[in-house]
Amino acid sequence: MTKRELNGFFLITFMGLFCFGVITFNALGLWAQTAEESPQPVLSSEQLLEERRKLSSLVNEERRKKGLAPLAWDDTVADAAQVRAEELGTQFLHYRPKGRGSFLSVLEEFGIETSAAGELLSQGHINAQGVMEEWMSSEPDRDTILSERHERIGVGASYGPDGNLNWEMLFVN
Repeated sequence: MTKRELNGFFLITFMGLFCFGVITFNALGLWAQTAEESPQPVLSSEQLLEERRKLSSLVNEERRKKGLAPLAWDDTVADAAQVRAEELGTQFLHYRPKGRGSFLSVLEEFGIETSAAGELLSQGHINAQGVMEEWMSSEPDRDTILSERHERIGVGASYGPDGNLNWEMLFVN
């Protein structure tokens, strides 16, 4: 059997969002990486922490533009966000794997008391700037970033089994 590749443009909707890109299939219908594609660079744990903190800074830059108070980095909230980022590799939803409830349950596990909380998710971006651009282009995500109810922030980032970088941001008051 000879290998034939078919390159095609795809457009899908997921939960009301449009996703598009180019995908390559071989004759068996399986995805095949072409020579032009380069693998996503893998960041070290130190680089990931730097990008997590940079994302927090980018959030505060956007808040300053709107005259809002900056959000304080909270190590405990960041630890909870890191757990969620790791979970996103198995289930990319606002609900936790294995029936453990919504993202709010991770706050409880870490003893974080709050009367207002928010969560933002992203997948596939290799740096904080890409994540921030995605979130600011989404009205619900932008509203979460610019909410006056939040005072503290934590960010997590983790590679999933598919090699994609999963980002998690938790907001609490």
